[in-house]
Amino acid sequence: MAGTPIIVNITGGLQDQCGFDYTADDYINVGTLSNLSKELKHGVWVDPIWPAATNINGSPLTPYIFDDRVNDEEVADKIMSLYMTDKELRKHNGLKGREFAIKNLSSKVMCDAMSEGIETTIKKFTPRERFNLYKIV
Repeated sequence: MAGTPIIVNITGGLQDQCGFDYTADDYINVGTLSNLSKELKHGVWVDPIWPAATNINGSPLTPYIFDDRVNDEEVADKIMSLYMTDKELRKHNGLKGREFAIKNLSSKVMCDAMSEGIETTIKKFTPRERFNLYKIV
């Protein structure tokens, strides 16, 4: 939202900032864009970093969560590349990212999507079949 180009790890919700040329239905089928080609088209405001390693962590409350790690040297290269980019081009690209964020990631857009998701869940809710519990001695 600040109009600054970003360097971002392609993981979880961070990948939503990239403006990938990908539909929501496609995303649901894949689960994470880190499984896809690094050639996937993205916005001019982002320089994505694909995970170099993925671990799965978990706990009783969160059975699993991906822990995507990037290569430190790749991060340094991306920072240098962005630093060496022409100042006016950096500003232009950052403002394109701001436009994208306002259109797709503003609090209003996100709250409306959450509200719509809750309403859809309530409308489409079907209770589970009942089952019997038996005490085993």
